Amino acid sequence: MESSNSKQIRSIFKEAIQLLLKEGYIFQKDQNREVYQVADQDKDLHKLTLNIIKEDCRRQKHAEKGCHFLHILTCVRLSVGSSVSEAVPQRAIDTLEGNSDIVSTMENYYTAF
Repeated sequence: MESSNSKQIRSIFKEAIQLLLKEGYIFQKDQNREVYQVADQDKDLHKLTLNIIKEDCRRQKHAEKGCHFLHILTCVRLSVGSSVSEAVPQRAIDTLEGNSDIVSTMENYYTAF
C-alpha cells in the first residue's frame, strides 16, 4: 500500500510532466510508453521540422511565402504523434531560426535555405 507521501510525490510528478508536455519542453514519441523526449535536444525533431519546411518550400505555391506553421504542426503530429502540443514544433522552429537554418518570411511562415 502506498504511503500518502509517495502518492503526493507521484501526483506532483504527474502534474510537472503535464506542464512540461503542455509547454513543449518534452514530448512522447510513443504514447504507449512513459518515455519522454526533450524537445530542445531532439535532433530528429529538428531534422524533421527542417525537412518539412524544405519540402513545402520546393512547391511553386509556397516558394515565395514559405511554409505555414499549421502545416508544420500537422506533419509533425503525423510523424511523431497526434498528442504533440503546438509548442513542440514551435520550439524546434525557434532553434532552427536561432541557428539560421530557416527564417520567418512573415508571421507563422518559414522558409529554409
